[in-house]
Amino acid sequence: MNELKTIHEIRLGNTRKLMKESGLTRSEFAEKIDMSYGLLSQYVGKNPTKNIGDETALKIEEAFNKPSGYLDQSEGQNT
Repeated sequence: MNELKTIHEIRLGNTRKLMKESGLTRSEFAEKIDMSYGLLSQYVGKNPTKNIGDETALKIEEAFNKPSGYLDQSEGQNT
């Protein structure tokens, strides 16, 4: 049986997937969402120290023209 992921784990996975699909470097991604590279690294780096909250999730969704709640969808739901 699969363990349920927290909203923060889902957002992290979806943000990393969006970064990969966008083809942007982390620096370019940070610029697109109007965030410093260092702060972005705290959210999506190898060992993230911050969770992606509601405001940050919305900022990312809007920057990539995704519907509200896009980053909150479990794998397979946001296709």
